[in-house]
Amino acid sequence: MCCKQIFLDPTKAQVAMKKNMWTTLCQLLLFGCMLHYGFANDLPPRFIKDMNGLELSEDTKTGTTVYKLEGVDPEGRTVKYSISASVFTVDTYSGDVTLVRNIDYENAKTIRVTVTISDGLNEVPRNVIVSIKDTNDVIPSFSNETYFVNVPENTPVNQIVLKDIEVRDADGVNSLISVTCNPGTAHQEDCQTFKLERTANLNSNSWKGQLRLATQLNYENKKSYQVPLVAFDGVNNKTQSVEIQVEDVADSPPYFVEAFSVSLDEVDKIGTFITNIKAVDGDVSAPRRIHYEISNGSDAYQYFKINPVNGTITNKVPLDREDSSLRFSAINIDLKVREVISESPLVLGDSASTTATTTIQVTLLDINDNRPVFSSNYTARIPEDILDNTDVPQLWMTVTDADSRLFANYSFQVETFDEVFVTNPKFGEGRSIVGLKVKNASYIDYEKGPRVYNFQIIAREINTREMNSGSTSVTIFVDDVNDNAPRVNRSPLIENIPENAAPGRQIIDIDAVDDDSGNFGTNGIRYVSLKGIGQQLFSLNQITGVVTVSNCLSPGISPCLDYEVKRQYNLTVLIVDNKNNPSNLQKKQVELIINILDENDNAPIFSQSVYYGKILEGNTNMLDDVLVNQVTDSDTVGRLQFSIKTQDVSGLFAINPDTGKLTAQRPVSLTDARNDAYNDVEVTVTDGVKSALATVRIEIIDKNNHKPTFSQVSYKKCISEQFSGGTSVLKVQATDLDQPGTPNSDITYSIVSGADGFFVIEPDGVIKTTFRAIFDYETKQEYYLTVMAKDNGLPPLSATTQVKICIDDFNDVIPYFIPFTVQVNVKENVAVNTEIIQLNAYDADQSAKVQFSFAEPSNAINPNGLTVTKADFDYTNLFRMDPDTGKIFIAKDLNRDRVSLITHTVQAVDTAGVDQTGTGTIIINILDVNKIPPRFTQPWTPSTPFYRVTLNEEQSVGSSVITLNAIDDDGSIEGYELAETKGYFVANKGVVTVNKRIDFEVIEDLSFLAYAWDNVEPKMTATATVLVTIKNINDNNPLFKAPIYSFSIEENSPPGEKVGFVSASDVDKGTYGNVLYSIEDATKSFGIDTFTGEITVTNSTALDREKVGEIIVQVTAYDSPGDPSVRRNSTVPVYITLRDQNDNAPVFDRPSYYQRVEEDVIIGTSIFEISAKDADEGVNAIVTYRKSTGDPGNLFSVASNGVISVRQSLQKKAGVYNFEVIAYSGVLNSAATVTIEVVKGISSPPAWIVPATNNEVINVLESQYKGMFVYRVRAESPDTGPKGRIKYMFLASSLTSQSTNEFYINPLTGVISALRIFDREEKDSYTLQVIAQDSNVVPQNSERRLIIKIIDVNDNKPKFPVSNGQVLPYNFQVKEDSQPVFLIGRVLASDSDLNSSVYYQILSGNSENIFSLNQITGALSLENPVDRDNISSFSLNIEAMDSLTSYDLITPNHIRRLERKWADLNVAHINVEIIDVNDEVPKFSQEEYYGCISTEDGLMRSILTVKAIDKDISSDSLEYSFAKLRTQDGSAIKKQILTIGKKNGIIRNQESMNQYKDTVFLMDIIANDTEAKNASDTAKGLIFVTEKSQAVKVVVTQPSTDVHYFVPQIKKLLSQKSDDSYICISDVREHVLPTGLLNTHWSDMYIYVIDDKDGKYTVKGAESATAQLNMERSKDEPVFSGIYIQKIQVAQTSDDSENNFSLLLIMILVILFVLLALLLFAVACCCIAQSKKKTIEKVTYAQSLAPPPEKPNDFTMTSIYHNKGFLPEDDGPPPIIFTFDEAPPDGNAMSQENLHMSTSGGSHGRDYPDQFMYDAVSRRPDTPAPYSERNSRRSGQNENAYDTASYGRGSAYDGGMLPQYPASNSGSVHQERLQTPYSRSLGDVSEQPAELISPYSHDGSGKRFAPYVQEYPHGSSNNLTPEPSPNTFDFHDETVSSDPDDMPLYSVVNKHPDPTPEFPDTIEEPEPTPSDAFSDPEPVITTSIADPVEEPQIECEIEPDVEPEPFQNPDYIPPPPPPEDEPVIVTELDEAR
Repeated sequence: MCCKQIFLDPTKAQVAMKKNMWTTLCQLLLFGCMLHYGFANDLPPRFIKDMNGLELSEDTKTGTTVYKLEGVDPEGRTVKYSISASVFTVDTYSGDVTLVRNIDYENAKTIRVTVTISDGLNEVPRNVIVSIKDTNDVIPSFSNETYFVNVPENTPVNQIVLKDIEVRDADGVNSLISVTCNPGTAHQEDCQTFKLERTANLNSNSWKGQLRLATQLNYENKKSYQVPLVAFDGVNNKTQSVEIQVEDVADSPPYFVEAFSVSLDEVDKIGTFITNIKAVDGDVSAPRRIHYEISNGSDAYQYFKINPVNGTITNKVPLDREDSSLRFSAINIDLKVREVISESPLVLGDSASTTATTTIQVTLLDINDNRPVFSSNYTARIPEDILDNTDVPQLWMTVTDADSRLFANYSFQVETFDEVFVTNPKFGEGRSIVGLKVKNASYIDYEKGPRVYNFQIIAREINTREMNSGSTSVTIFVDDVNDNAPRVNRSPLIENIPENAAPGRQIIDIDAVDDDSGNFGTNGIRYVSLKGIGQQLFSLNQITGVVTVSNCLSPGISPCLDYEVKRQYNLTVLIVDNKNNPSNLQKKQVELIINILDENDNAPIFSQSVYYGKILEGNTNMLDDVLVNQVTDSDTVGRLQFSIKTQDVSGLFAINPDTGKLTAQRPVSLTDARNDAYNDVEVTVTDGVKSALATVRIEIIDKNNHKPTFSQVSYKKCISEQFSGGTSVLKVQATDLDQPGTPNSDITYSIVSGADGFFVIEPDGVIKTTFRAIFDYETKQEYYLTVMAKDNGLPPLSATTQVKICIDDFNDVIPYFIPFTVQVNVKENVAVNTEIIQLNAYDADQSAKVQFSFAEPSNAINPNGLTVTKADFDYTNLFRMDPDTGKIFIAKDLNRDRVSLITHTVQAVDTAGVDQTGTGTIIINILDVNKIPPRFTQPWTPSTPFYRVTLNEEQSVGSSVITLNAIDDDGSIEGYELAETKGYFVANKGVVTVNKRIDFEVIEDLSFLAYAWDNVEPKMTATATVLVTIKNINDNNPLFKAPIYSFSIEENSPPGEKVGFVSASDVDKGTYGNVLYSIEDATKSFGIDTFTGEITVTNSTALDREKVGEIIVQVTAYDSPGDPSVRRNSTVPVYITLRDQNDNAPVFDRPSYYQRVEEDVIIGTSIFEISAKDADEGVNAIVTYRKSTGDPGNLFSVASNGVISVRQSLQKKAGVYNFEVIAYSGVLNSAATVTIEVVKGISSPPAWIVPATNNEVINVLESQYKGMFVYRVRAESPDTGPKGRIKYMFLASSLTSQSTNEFYINPLTGVISALRIFDREEKDSYTLQVIAQDSNVVPQNSERRLIIKIIDVNDNKPKFPVSNGQVLPYNFQVKEDSQPVFLIGRVLASDSDLNSSVYYQILSGNSENIFSLNQITGALSLENPVDRDNISSFSLNIEAMDSLTSYDLITPNHIRRLERKWADLNVAHINVEIIDVNDEVPKFSQEEYYGCISTEDGLMRSILTVKAIDKDISSDSLEYSFAKLRTQDGSAIKKQILTIGKKNGIIRNQESMNQYKDTVFLMDIIANDTEAKNASDTAKGLIFVTEKSQAVKVVVTQPSTDVHYFVPQIKKLLSQKSDDSYICISDVREHVLPTGLLNTHWSDMYIYVIDDKDGKYTVKGAESATAQLNMERSKDEPVFSGIYIQKIQVAQTSDDSENNFSLLLIMILVILFVLLALLLFAVACCCIAQSKKKTIEKVTYAQSLAPPPEKPNDFTMTSIYHNKGFLPEDDGPPPIIFTFDEAPPDGNAMSQENLHMSTSGGSHGRDYPDQFMYDAVSRRPDTPAPYSERNSRRSGQNENAYDTASYGRGSAYDGGMLPQYPASNSGSVHQERLQTPYSRSLGDVSEQPAELISPYSHDGSGKRFAPYVQEYPHGSSNNLTPEPSPNTFDFHDETVSSDPDDMPLYSVVNKHPDPTPEFPDTIEEPEPTPSDAFSDPEPVITTSIADPVEEPQIECEIEPDVEPEPFQNPDYIPPPPPPEDEPVIVTELDEAR
C-alpha cells in the first residue's frame, strides 16, 4: 500500500524524501513500486483494421501498398506492426502493407497471414485471411503438346482426320473459349484444305472439337500440311499446329530429277564422262529401280552411250569440233527411263505409268587448238606518188584459223612500218584474204627514202587467253616519178629599178632548183616565158633565167619605163623541168614584181587658180581650210612647201608651210576688209624643183560680238504710294555697237524680275505702272526691277540694269512691339543703371517718331509665388526706361527675396502726327545669385570626399554601379559628369553604369572622379572620388591544350597502369583558376588524378581487346574546387586503344569429333579436319594442333594444320578409337575428343566433287538479302541404286541439321543459301562442316569444311567522337593576324569498315573560302586572312566520308537534306573563334567638325561631339584630345578655354564666351588608341563664337520633335544656297505666332551662317544671311518646300505685320456676338418651356425604367504629330460637323458652350442635299425633317429633304468629327468644354463604329487626324452606337487652311467599334460631380443628345443650383487666330445666331 500511495502521489513522496535522511533508499523503493504497479496493470494494444477479409486481384503489381493496418494502445503508447507472410511486408510505424511477391489465383485462392500489433510491452497477434480475386491471366492450353497425323492421299473429302482436340483454361473469369485456324500468309491452303468443327457446347473453361478433310489431297502436289490452331479466351491466345503428313499411293510414273543439257569442251579420250541422268519413281512410298537407255533412232547413238543403272553418259568416239564428220556442234540425245518391274528375270516397264522420256542437248565447246596461218611470203612495187588509202597493187594474202568463231577471230598488225601501211581489213575470222593499203603516203618519197620496205605482218587472235598468232614477210619496192616541180628560194620575186634605167640593165637572175633526179631535176629546168602587162619592156633568158631591161628609145618617158605612168609591173615567169618535154614535165609559175623608182621630173599643180574662204569677225581661224588637199604633184619625191607671196593687209594672214592652212595673226575686224568685204592673199607652192601660184579671196563676216549697253549703271525713281496705274515712271535706254541696221544691233526691252505685276516696259524702254497697280508703303517700300536689253543676233546678247522704284510713305500705321511679350532675366546683384534689355517697337511709317514708357497694368510675385502689391513693396520704381531708345535700366537695388517676377505693360507712342499707341508686355525675372556650391550626400564628406563600391567583374554593359546624389542649398543639380573612368563607366543623371567589359584578370580596382554642377550662375561644382573594387568571379572555362587525346595500353593492364596525361589551364585568378579533373568512363576501367590529370587503369575487367578494341572516355576539367555553385568546366574526348595480348586459348568449333571410316581406306588418306579459333589477333591467333592421349596403336596422325589422316592400315581393325587432340596458340591451349569408328569395308563413303579439298574459302558480300545463294556442294557415291542416294547436311555441336543460325543447305541439291543478312563488322567469317551422307543401311558420310568469308561492303559511315549520342564539337581559336596557311587544328573520325579510308570536306560555313581542309588528314588551316572586326567567329560543319564523292551532295534531288546531315554522327560542328588583335587605327567619321557657341551661353555648354570608330574589340582604349588650339589668325591659345571628353568626345567651354565675340577657334582633334602604337587619327575642328543678333530664324512646318529627321537635309540645302557656308543650328523651338502663342505643329529653327572665303571665317549678319537665303528661296521654292521650310527671317525681328488694334476689335466683336447668341438662346428656351412639359414627363418616366449607367469611361489622350507636307490632295466634299440652329427637342438645357462657330464649309444640307447623317442617339431614316422645307429653300432646292441636323440646319465647320451615314439625323458635336452639370463623357453616349477623324492630320492611310486624338474605350452600358456605315466618312476639303495653327486641337476616335449596336429606349443622365466634369485640364468632348419625339417641341431648363466652375487650366492655349500672311478659312455666320 505504501508503494501504491507513493506511486499515486509522487509529489508527497518527494516531500517526504526531502525530510527523510534515507533519501536514496526511498528513491530505490519508489522505482521498484512504480515498475511493479505499472506492469501489473498495463493493457495490451488492439487492432482497429487488421486486414481480415481483404480481397486482392491476382494482377496486383509488387510494390503496391494494398492495405493500412490501424490500431491503438489504451495507454497511448506508440504501436508497432509486424506481419508473417512471404508475400507482404509492413511498415512498422505507419502500418502500410506492401505486396512484395506476385500472387496467383490458380496456385492459391487465399493467403493466411498473421499480423501483430505491439506497444513495446504487449504483442497482440491476429490470424487473417486475404482472398485472391481471379483475373484472366492464364493462357489456354491444348490437351496435347503436339498433334501429328498421317492421311492417305486418297482419303475421301469430309472424313474426320483428327478427333478429340481439346482446349482448357484454368481461369474462371474468361469469355467463351474459341478455336480457329489462323491462315496468316503462309497457311492459306492448309486452312482451306481442312476444316475445324466444335463437338462440345460453348464453355468458358474448355473447348472440344475435331478436324475434317475439306478438299482432295494429292501427295505429288503437297506432302505435308501444317494447320495452325488458335485458342482465344477473350484476352489470351495460344497457337498450336497440327502436322499432317500425306501418305503416298503407288500410281505415279517415274520422272527425271537430273536431266540437264550440258556443254563441254572437245574430248579426245573415249569413255569420258559427259553427264549424269537421274530419274526416280513417282511413287515415293515404294519406289522401283530405274533403267536408263538412249533411243536407237537418236542422232547421238553413234557418239554416246549411257550406263543403264546409274544413268552416266560417256562418249564412244573422240569429239573434235573441227572434225568434218561432226556436222553439228550441238547433239540431241533422246533418253528413256523404265521402271524395273522385276530384277530377275529383268522386266522393264513399258506403259505410260512406268516410263518417261526426255531429250538433252550436248553442245561441243570449241577449244583454242589452232593458230592463224599465212599461205606464203609476199613482194610488191609501188610508185612514190601513191595516194593515201590506195591498195598496194597485186598483194593479196590468205590467212586461215581452223577454230570456231569464238577462237578464230584475229587482228592484223604491221610491224615496223605501221604508220605507213595498214592491212585491209584490220580483222579476220576463220579463213580470210587480206590486202595492204597505204596508210600515210607522205612517208613514201623516193627522194627522201626508204626506197625498199621490208616488214612482218602478224595475225594475232583476239578475245582468247592464248592469243595465238602467225606471221608473214612482205617486201615493197618504191619507184621514182616526176613528182617535184621546180622551185625558187623566194616568192614572189621583187626587184626595184629607176624609171630611167638604160636598156640591157640586169634586173634579176632567177635561180630555180628541182629535187627530182636527172632531167626530172635541176638539170632539166627551162625558163619558158615571161608574161604580164608591160612584158615587152623586159627580156628573159630561157636557159639562165636572167631578166633585163629591153631596148627603148626614151628611157623614163612613156612608152618606156615611166613612174608617173606605171609604178609597178606584175609579171609571171613559167619554169618547167624535163627540158620542157611536154609528155612528162612539172611546171612552176613564179611571180616577178618589178617596182619602178620615181625621179623628180614633174611640177606641183593647184586644182584651181582662185579660192574663196570665210572668217568670222573676231576670229583667227577660217571657217574652212580652202587650200588643204588642193595641190597635186605626180612625183613622189620632193616635199611640197607653201608660202604667201602677197596679201592686201600685210602680215594679217600666215600659212602653214606643210598643210597650206591659212590663219590670221590676230582677230580680224571688218576694217581689215576692202569695201567688198574681201581680202586677197597670193600663195606659192614648190616641190623643191618646180613651183605653182594661186589666189585666196577671204570674206570677213560680221559677228554679234557687242552686247547692248545701258546709258546708266542703275536707275532710281520715287513715286507716291497713291501713284495711279497706267502712268509712265521713267525710261531706260541702251545702245549696241554692232553694225547698224542688222539684227545684231536691234534692241528689245523686258522686265526680268521685281515687277510683281505692278510694272511693264514699253518697246522704247519706258516703264509704266499697270492698271491694277496699288502701292502700300507699309507692305513694300521699294521695288527692285531687273530690266534686260537684248539684241536679235545669233546668238543674242543681252545686258541688264537695276531699276529702283521707291514708294513714298504716308503716316497711318500704329507702332507695335516685337515681340509682343518679352522676358528678361536679371541677377539680383546687377548694379544700378545697368541696361538689361532694349525693347523694339516697329512702326512702318517712315516719318514715325516712337516714344517708349511703362503703363498699367503691372503685377509682381515673390519667390513663394505670392502676389506683391505696391503697398507691400513698390516694385514699379525698380526699373526705368529711356523713352527714345526703349532701353530699360535698373533704377534701384534689386532684392529677389521681396520680388522675383515683375510683369509690366509697356507702350510705344508714335508722336509724329496724331498719337498712335501700341502696347506690349515685359516679364522681368530676377535671378538668384549662386553663393553655395553643391555637395554630394553621405558617405561623402569634405574630409572623406570619396565613395567605395565593390563590383563583380563581367557585369553586363548598362549594369548599375552607384547612384550619385548631390544637393545644392541655393539651387538644384543640373548635371553629373565622370572623368578618368578609362572608359569603364558612364553616368546618366547621376546613375553610374558599366560602359564596357570589366575583367578582373585585366584590372582589379578602378577609381574615377565624379562632378556635379548646379543650375545657378555662376555654376559651381562638387567633386567626389569613386573607388571601385573589382570582385573576381569565375568567368572563364578551363581550356585543354589539345582538342582530343589518344593513348594506347595493353589489354588486361593491371590497376595503376599509367595511360597518359591531359592538361588544361584556366586564366581566372585565385581558386577560380585552379583546375581539377574528373573522368566519365562507361566501362569503369579508368580513373584520373584530380590534380595532375594523369589517367590510370582502375579496373582491368573490361580491358579485353576481343570485346572492344578502343575505349572513348570523356575527361572534364573544372575550376573553383571550393565553390561548386560557380564551377565552370570543359570536356575533351580521350581515345584509348587496347593492344592485343595472348590471353585467349584456342576454342574448338565443337567439343568432340566423330567420324566413321571403312577399314579398307588407304594409308595417308585424310579422314577429316578439326578446327579451332583464337580470338586474339596477329601471331597470337595462329593455331597449331597435335595429338595428346589415346590411340595406343598410333593408327591416326594429326597434322599441325588439324588434318587427321590414316597412319597405319586399318584392315581387320574395325572398332571405335578415341583420342584427344590439343590446339595451341602460343602458351595457351585447349583439348577436344576425337572418336573414329572403323567399320567393315562394305561400301565407300561419298566422294566430294565440289569442293575438291577442305577449307575452301567462299567469298560472300555483306549487306545483301535473306535467301541469297552462297554455294553448291556436290558429292558422288560409289554405290548404285537407292543406297547411293546422297543427302547433304550440316554438322554442328555433334548434331546434324539442314540449317544453322546463318545458313540452310538443300538436302538433295546441296545448294547453301543465307538465312540472314551478313554484317562483316559484326562477324567476318563462318566455318561450316558439311556432310554428304549416302542411303545405305549403315549410312556412309564424308565431310568437308567450308570457310565462308564475308567480304566488306562500304556500308558504314565514318563517325566522329560521340558523347551521349551526339558528336562532340570542336572549339578552335585563331588570332586575326595569323597568316595563311596557319594550322588551326585537326578533326578525326573513324570508320568500322575494313581497309576503309576517311576523307573530310567542309559542308557549310566556308562560303568565302576562309578555311581549307586537308581531305586526308582532317587538318583545318587558315586559307585567307581574317579580320575580327568584320566577323568574330565562324561556325563550320565538317563531314567525314569514306570516299571522295559524297552521294548525298551530288544527287540531283538532294535525297538527304543537308540540315538532316548535320544531325549525323559523321558531321562535326567546329567553332572557330577569332582572337582580336589591336590592329585597327581609329577613324573619325568625318574630316572636319564644327560647332557654334553664343557669347550668352553658360559654362560647360556642349558645343559639338566628335566620333571616331575603332573596329577592334578592345576599342575602349579610344581617347579623344585636341591640340594646337588657335584663332584663325594663327594666334595660339594657351588658356584652357575648351575641354573635350576623353571618352565621349564632347567639346565644352570652360570659360564664358562673352569676351571672345566674333572669334573662330581652330584645333586639331585627335583620336588615339592608347593600347596600340601609332594608332591615331586627326580631324579638323572649328568653333565659331556667335551673338544672338546674328541668328536667323527658319520656320519649319514640322513639330519640333520631328525636325531632327530633316536637320541634315536642311543644313545641306542652306549651305549650298549660301555659297557653301557653314550652318550652325543653335536651337529648335515650337513656333511662336505673332500674338505670342505657340503653334506646336510648326517649329522655329535658329541658325547661324558662317562664310568661308579663302580660309577666312566670318559670321554673317542676320539681315544679309536672311536676304541671301530668301533670294535663293524665291528662285527654288519647291526645293525649300520639299524639306518643309516655310519662312526665313531675322530671329530678333518679326515679319508679321499685325494690327493689334484690329485684332482687339475683332475679339471684342466675337465676344459681343457670343453674348447676343446666348441671350437669344435663353429667350427661345423660356418661350417654349410650357409646350414641352408633357414630353419631359414622358422622358422622365422612361429614364426611371432604364438601368443605371456604368461609370463613365475615361479618356485617353494620344498625341499625333501633324505633318503638313504629307497632306493628301483630296478632292471630295468638305468635312462637316453639325451644330444646332434651333434648340434640341428633348428639353435638355443647353449651355452657352453648345454654340459653335461655323466655317466656310457651310451647311451640309445645302451643299450636299443627298447626303445625310445619323443621329447620335437614334436612327430616323424615314422621317422627313420638320424644317426640311426651310432647308430646301436655303439650299436652293424645292423638293423635300431629310433634316441634316437634329431638327435644325447643321453647320459644317473644320472639326470634321463625325462619320457620314446616309439618311439620318445628327446631334451636335462640339469641341469646347461644357461648363454645365449636364455635360458628360462621350463614353456615356454611343460608341461610333467608324473613326471620328479630323481632316488635318495624316496617318499614312489616306486619312487625316487632328494633332491630338482623344480616345475612349469600348464598354459603355448605354450602347447607343448606330449601325455601321458601309463606308468610312472621307474628308475632302480643298478650302481648309494649310496652316496647322488654324487646326482644331482635339478630335475623337473610337478605339473599339461595336459591329452589332443596340439602341436602348431611354438614357439616364448621371449626376456629374465637379471632379468628373472639370478636373481634367484638357478639353472634354461632349455631345448633346436628341431623343426622337412625335413633335419637334423644344423646352430648355437651366439648373439654378449648380454653379458652373470657371475654366482654370493654365496649360490650355486656345487655337490662335491665323497670322495675316497665312491661309485663313473664311467663316460663314450661322443664320439663327
